[in-house]
Amino acid sequence: MADKVRKKNVKGAAPNGKVIALVVLIVVAVLLIGVLVTFFVTGFRYMKITYRSSLSQEEQSISFIGFTERSGALKSGRLTYDGRTGDVSKNGDGLYTIKFSNGDVYTGEMDGLQRQGSGKMEYVSGDLYEGKFAADKFHGEGKYTYASGDYYEGSFSAGQKNGEGKYVWMKDGKKSAQYTGAFKNDRRNGYGVFKDADGSTYAGNFVDDVRSDTCAEVRIPTSAGEDRYYGGYENDVRSGFGYYFYATGDVYVGNFADNKPEGEGTVYFAEGDSYTGQFHEGNIVRDESTTVAESEVAAFFAGVDKDVNPITGKASVIG
Repeated sequence: MADKVRKKNVKGAAPNGKVIALVVLIVVAVLLIGVLVTFFVTGFRYMKITYRSSLSQEEQSISFIGFTERSGALKSGRLTYDGRTGDVSKNGDGLYTIKFSNGDVYTGEMDGLQRQGSGKMEYVSGDLYEGKFAADKFHGEGKYTYASGDYYEGSFSAGQKNGEGKYVWMKDGKKSAQYTGAFKNDRRNGYGVFKDADGSTYAGNFVDDVRSDTCAEVRIPTSAGEDRYYGGYENDVRSGFGYYFYATGDVYVGNFADNKPEGEGTVYFAEGDSYTGQFHEGNIVRDESTTVAESEVAAFFAGVDKDVNPITGKASVIG
């Protein structure tokens, strides 16, 4: 009889255990739902965007996990990029601060998960950018200052120097050289004026940071005064046909290579005579030469003006 009672008690224990376990699961589920609802109500969100980079044409993504405002704007949390993370928080002035994992810091406006509008990027390297952003990149007018002191101010597009701008090289806290003109893909491309550290000035076209033009204008300070050159440039040196006005008053008209008279040319001397023939590495090759009458030399000097580009007939563009 006792065995039968004992068996009945054992059989009754199993249903009670299942009920308890079920109740525990329900309670846990309710609590979890409550927590999730609480997080949702307080603005906790996970978001992700994917877009195509205008520079590399590769797809890039930014994700966010953290708290947002009722409007959907970010409040605080973590941003994850394709190679780094950043803790973002909204400041009292309505701007945002992003502290990136490598130590870089952004302060400025945002639209969704991207830097957009006016902002400032401070890099651990010491570089600093202040200006406009669009789609998380430099875009619009801005100024980029390098740790060396060099700086660029002007137009940016898709994270690179593009458009008109000015680049200044600094040395010992003072301006050393300056370029003002066109940029493309972070390099000097197009027309611009470059004032070098040695005091010389070049006005003409550039191709990927290299002086390249068929009719550039250059002024070069010398111990005797100032030389002037109107003519071709290739691979950053005087090359091709040009006019060279020496500070002494002499004028060379002819071909150049590697910054020096090379090949056929004529030099008109201020004293009144001239030489026409071959030049090599800037020197006269006297094996074959001719001279012109003093009257012709005088006529040449009467018809040429170093303040006027003799190739174009236009006034000098360098003040």
